[in-house]
Amino acid sequence: MPIYFILILLLSSCTSFQTKELNYTYYGTDTLELENKSLDKQISSYRIQIDSQMNQIVSYSEVDLLKEQPESNLGNWAADALQKQLIQYTGQKVDFSILNYGGLRTSGIPKGPIKKRQIFELMPFDNMLVVVEMKGEELFLLWEHMMKKGGWPQSAELKLVVDADGTVSKSSTISDATVDRSRVYKVGTIDYLANGGDQSTFFISKPKSETGVILRDAVIAYLIDLNHRGVKVNTQKENRIEWIKK
Repeated sequence: MPIYFILILLLSSCTSFQTKELNYTYYGTDTLELENKSLDKQISSYRIQIDSQMNQIVSYSEVDLLKEQPESNLGNWAADALQKQLIQYTGQKVDFSILNYGGLRTSGIPKGPIKKRQIFELMPFDNMLVVVEMKGEELFLLWEHMMKKGGWPQSAELKLVVDADGTVSKSSTISDATVDRSRVYKVGTIDYLANGGDQSTFFISKPKSETGVILRDAVIAYLIDLNHRGVKVNTQKENRIEWIKK
C-alpha cells in the first residue's frame, strides 16, 4: 500500500480540536504599583490611628516600677489596681487579690508618663477579672504555691510570713487579722489562674464570680481615674512578704 494512502487514513481517523475563545487579563506593573500604593495608604492610615491610641498618656509615675521577686513595686501596684477595680466592678468585699509573676510580661515601667501602649505590653493577654471563694484552711495551699514560684504579686491586704523552710506561717494576716480557717474568703485574681493555669489546680473546683472585664482594661481605667484626680503612681515595696530566718 502506498505510504501516502496510509497517512491519509491516519489523519482522517484523528479527532479534531478547535479553540473557540481565549480570554486573558493583563496586569501591568503600573496597575500593581497603584494597587500596592492604595493598600499601603490604607494600612498607613490605620497604623496612625492605632499609634495615636497606644501613645495616649493615661497616668504618671513618680518612681520606676520594676518587676522583681519575691516582692516588687510593679507587682504591688498591679495587684492593688486589681483589688480596687474588682471591688468597684463587683460591688462586694474582696479580701485580697493576687496575680502570677509570669503574667506581667515586661521588666517594668520607667518613671514618667505612662502610655496605654506600656500597659498593653505589660498585660498582653485578655485575662478576665474573677473572684474565687476559698476557705481559710485552703488559702495556705495558694500561698505556699506562690512561694514555690518565687513570690507572686499580692495586694496590700495580704501580709505573708514565711518560715526559713518556705512554709507559710499561721501568723500571716489578711487586713491585719489572722486567718479564720473555717471562714470563706473572697480572693481576687484572673480567669487564667482561676481555671488552673500556672499549676493553680486548687482553684479549679472553687465557686467563682466572673466580671467579664479584661485586666488590662481595668488597669487602664484605674490609671485614667488616678490621673483625673491628680494622683501619681508612687508604689513602693512594703515587706508584704516577711521571711523568718533561723
